Amino acid sequence: MTWRWLPYAGAATYPLYLLHQNIGWELIRVLEPRVPAYALVGLLVGVMLLTAYLVHRLVERPLARPLRRRLDKALADARR
Repeated sequence: MTWRWLPYAGAATYPLYLLHQNIGWELIRVLEPRVPAYALVGLLVGVMLLTAYLVHRLVERPLARPLRRRLDKALADARR
């Protein structure tokens, strides 16, 4: 496949899973009286996708390598 966005979409699914329900319901509660329903759904889908991508890019990726090293070291120590 030549869809370059597909790996990013896959990587963003876990942060999306973690964030969407709590943040989504809170935003719906706050914005529902002021924003038409279909516009609110579109807005929230976009906001949640962007937020999930940013969490992946700015939190998960920078922390992945140091956490992997610590985990590998802890497993090696546990095996001894």
